[in-house]
Amino acid sequence: MGRNGKLRGPADWVFPAWRLYVDYVVEEIIGRFKPSAEEEEQLRDFGRKLNTLLERAERQAKAELTAIYKAVVDGTYRVENDKLYIGQSVDVCKRGVRSAYYNSRRNS
Repeated sequence: MGRNGKLRGPADWVFPAWRLYVDYVVEEIIGRFKPSAEEEEQLRDFGRKLNTLLERAERQAKAELTAIYKAVVDGTYRVENDKLYIGQSVDVCKRGVRSAYYNSRRNS
């Protein structure tokens, strides 16, 4: 499962697991601290927004991983100086797949 606050596993498992964890934590906080109705609604809203961000991150990660996989299968990639170039794209993954998100955001 997790170690040092990090979930480990396939991408199609980690994002749903984080969403479940967010829901669990929201309910635990509400159950233990008994916030006012307004505070409870704010906490639930925060949980919904966080889960929305996790869903967006999951879609982006899948798109990036699919593009990388396709480039490897098609042979349309190259590695130069520890940088991964895919096709004719200028997107560069400097430290593996994690940085693909930052590169895609920078170029959008």
